[in-house]
Amino acid sequence: MKHILAVYDVDPVYAARFAEVVNQKEKIPFEVVAFSSIERLRAFAAEHPVKLLLLGEHVPAEEKESIRAEKVILLSDNGGKTVSPSVPCVYKYQSSDAIVRDVLTWYGESPGELPEVSGRGLAKVLGVYSPVGRCLKTSFALTMGKLLAQEERVLYLNLEEFSGLSVLMKEEYKSDLSDLLYFYNGGSYNSLRLSSVVHTMGELDYIPPVRYPEDLDQAGEEAIAGLIRQLPGRVRMIRW
Repeated sequence: MKHILAVYDVDPVYAARFAEVVNQKEKIPFEVVAFSSIERLRAFAAEHPVKLLLLGEHVPAEEKESIRAEKVILLSDNGGKTVSPSVPCVYKYQSSDAIVRDVLTWYGESPGELPEVSGRGLAKVLGVYSPVGRCLKTSFALTMGKLLAQEERVLYLNLEEFSGLSVLMKEEYKSDLSDLLYFYNGGSYNSLRLSSVVHTMGELDYIPPVRYPEDLDQAGEEAIAGLIRQLPGRVRMIRW
């Protein structure tokens, strides 16, 4: 059963569009409910447990305090800078995927019961390997992943020391496989940690590779294999 993530902003169109887009994604363990007025949100929260509330930072303080929710994150329009040390913020004018990752990153760090991301049973692991460098392994693996993702859910994982994936995707990643290995070795890995790192390219989900090659060496083979075994229902292909 999914928990409720309520969204309210002074711009009702923003909340409605955000909820519509995010509810189409399977990897978020929340049902997103948008509200066009603070009165409707207050009435809903009085009768239904709201696990997480995304609230526009320009909502008056007295109205913020009148909403019953387990945890609150503010939607900030100033780059996601923290307004209060006790209340985290996410930047509202970024992609819905980026907002979800920021939200799950914070939520995964908070104490208490964590909602689980639903899986689909046991997963297959497909490996692509060649001892020859510059032989288009990455291009082949990505192409195969995209084709498989047309039929079922796929998670692409790149275990190269120097993958160049960020250059290929033209994106700077806030978190990646290095973070997951750190959480796993520290005993704080969970499904929300995973979801906060997963990116999407069309129908294909992927985890950005490690930032530094030393992260793979320091983690060790057992930790890498152990982390992979913690991904049932998510992993379909491994790029090695």
